[in-house]
Amino acid sequence: MDHVKGAARTCKRTWPAIGGGLVLATFTGFRAIAGVSALPPSLGDGDTYDLYVGGDEQYDDNLFRVPSAVGSVGSLVNPNASRADRVSSVSAGGDGQWILGRQVFNVDLHADQNWFARNSFLNNTSGNAKLVWNWQVGGYFSGTAGATYSHALVSFGEALYLGRDLLNSTAYFGTARYQVGPHWALYGGVGDSSVAHSAAAAQTGNFRTQGGNAGIEYALDVADTLSVEYRYDQGRFRAGQLETVIVNSQPVTLSPDFHDDTVLFTLKHSFSDKTQLVADAGYLKRFYPNTSVGSFSGDIWRATLNWQPSDKTQLAFAAWRELHAYLESQSNYFVSTGGSVKPTWFATDKITVSVQYAYEKQSYIQTSTSVVNLGPLNANVGVESANLNYSPRDNWILGLAYVHVNRASSAESFRYGDNLATFSVLYKTR
Repeated sequence: MDHVKGAARTCKRTWPAIGGGLVLATFTGFRAIAGVSALPPSLGDGDTYDLYVGGDEQYDDNLFRVPSAVGSVGSLVNPNASRADRVSSVSAGGDGQWILGRQVFNVDLHADQNWFARNSFLNNTSGNAKLVWNWQVGGYFSGTAGATYSHALVSFGEALYLGRDLLNSTAYFGTARYQVGPHWALYGGVGDSSVAHSAAAAQTGNFRTQGGNAGIEYALDVADTLSVEYRYDQGRFRAGQLETVIVNSQPVTLSPDFHDDTVLFTLKHSFSDKTQLVADAGYLKRFYPNTSVGSFSGDIWRATLNWQPSDKTQLAFAAWRELHAYLESQSNYFVSTGGSVKPTWFATDKITVSVQYAYEKQSYIQTSTSVVNLGPLNANVGVESANLNYSPRDNWILGLAYVHVNRASSAESFRYGDNLATFSVLYKTR
């Protein structure tokens, strides 16, 4: 695999959670993989908490996401590595809500122990935590403040390193909104997030981003709004980190640190109580402080339509053109253009069935690590998935999930197919 860099050739992973392109999920237990989860508390629940335990069994026929032409993964990963594997996970966690006057505090914690039947060197403990304060001062000033943390095995779908690499992701955020009058509101926010790899060979991907946004919103009526906002982000890699790219047959050395400026217009419209549209469009300018090489500027947009044709059926459509990177490979940016459709059937109060198809074209920009290694790079990713959730009793949820991924690419090392099946069990106290 030409795109595997570093002294050791070793691993990582990602899967479709359509919401910012095709993002592929890590081994974090049943909540992330099979879609089985306890519902978070609502304001009407008051002060409350919920504990849960569960587990899942997963079978993956191409764990390391290698091309079919690769006969054995042993030479790429580990002498004892297997292409296919079964993964067992047990999980425990809880969430809670506490209300103090107009202040609402939410906490969500869970941990997972993950075992690989064949690739035991990947065994790991994962988990995440989230704390959010929904604050309000008076009748017109409100917002949120909070932090999130996750610890999980990285994905193999976009791997620059094939081996045991645990990813720590931390984010802090705050938002504020001021209701100027019955129609106008001002809003904004700030954020600071970081990603750190445990494997030394992958730590060139350690990354921190800081940013903020400010906007103004106009309410046409209760359900329809128009807004315009400005967003600013700056991404920083390890101090002194440099990359070399080829421009007009000449090598150019640059820092991967970048700045983003974005102007975005957003429309929210309800055609009826069963059909809602959220659409945004804007312009993004990406530049690198020490060079013009690799700079990106262009239109970005996203549209999501939710339609409920009956009490038991729901359809969600999405389409987008945005600049993305996988969480585990923040120097590998690409223009993502794609769409998805997801029908859901609430067969009974106890059974829910959903399927989803998504397609994404990935056009990597000039400063992406993989472009530096391989030259101009494009990929086309198609994902089909199906989920069945069954609740035989009030406190139990059983889940079945299947995902098929097919990735075609201009580079052979980026081509792969994968089938993933999961069975999950969850017991919750509330």
